[in-house]
Amino acid sequence: MHKSNNKIRQRIIIKLSGAGLTKENSQPFSNDFFETIINQLKVLKESYQLGIVIGGGNIIRGNNCQEFNIAEYHGHQLGIIATVVNGYFLKAKLDAHNLKSALLSAISCPSLAVQILSQQTIDKAFEENDFVIFSGGTGNPYFSTDTALALRAVQTKAVAILIGKNGVDGVYTADPKKDKNATFLPTLNYDHAIKNDLKIMDITAFTMCKENNLKIIIFNINAENALLDALNKKGRFTIIENN
Repeated sequence: MHKSNNKIRQRIIIKLSGAGLTKENSQPFSNDFFETIINQLKVLKESYQLGIVIGGGNIIRGNNCQEFNIAEYHGHQLGIIATVVNGYFLKAKLDAHNLKSALLSAISCPSLAVQILSQQTIDKAFEENDFVIFSGGTGNPYFSTDTALALRAVQTKAVAILIGKNGVDGVYTADPKKDKNATFLPTLNYDHAIKNDLKIMDITAFTMCKENNLKIIIFNINAENALLDALNKKGRFTIIENN
């Protein structure tokens, strides 16, 4: 049994975008990125139980299937598998730091990960590990990693979702890369985001978060001490809540 500190630690879910894991030289993984993230996770684990949902966009995206002349269904299945690969890489890096983690998967791959078969699977993983990595999306094609993120947050009874964006420091009224008049939004409520179609995540996932009263914090994952600052309300980020 994993020995944690005596105080009750709240659970948070961190979303790591697949696109943020890569290097500009086309390598699928950036060692510097993982080292930076893991150093912050070491600090956070003293105060929180940490679940990590990982994307697969550094390898393949389900909606990129036309580029490879393959059926959309196969593209989505490959995207699901890509998240397992990324999850295993993260686990390997955590192992290298002597940090105990569990890799869970929505699909069956017993030599790599524990398949999520019940709520008990998830609870046991949190009891025995410092980190729980969720891979395989929802296990079904055509559902985004956003939907998996919302689902895992609800299942784990997380108090917050942290979404680390690649090069974007929060939510704007428009795409700041395309519209110089885009205004940064430090706080936002769900209804306003839906009404103004701000496209924070797919609507299925966003509605699930709203209905379960989840707090979402969006920040630039590449900023220095990004995870620590977002949770300590330092720096630049957007908080989305019901109010």
